[in-house]
Amino acid sequence: MAHYNDVQKSLRNFDPATLPEAVRGEYHGDGTTIDRIIVKLDFRLRSPLNLTEQEQHQLVAFLKALTDPAARDLSGLAPATVPSGLPVR
Repeated sequence: MAHYNDVQKSLRNFDPATLPEAVRGEYHGDGTTIDRIIVKLDFRLRSPLNLTEQEQHQLVAFLKALTDPAARDLSGLAPATVPSGLPVR
C-alpha cells in the first residue's frame, strides 16, 4: 500500500539491498530509468494518493476480506487426468 500511496517517491527511494542477492544485480534504478517509468505510469498513479496510515490499513483489511480462505490452497481442484492425456503436475 505504501508503494501505491506515492509511487514516484517509492521508486526514487527504493533500496535494492532489500532484493535477494541473486537478483540484486538486475536492478536498474538509475534516475533516467526511473524517469522513463514515471512518464509511462497510469495517470492515476502519477499523483500521490495521500492516504493516511490508518486508511492504508483499512484498505488492506478490506482487500483481505475479499479473499475466501478456501482459495489459499487450490491443489484439490487439479484433475487427476485431462482429455488430451498430457500429464497433470
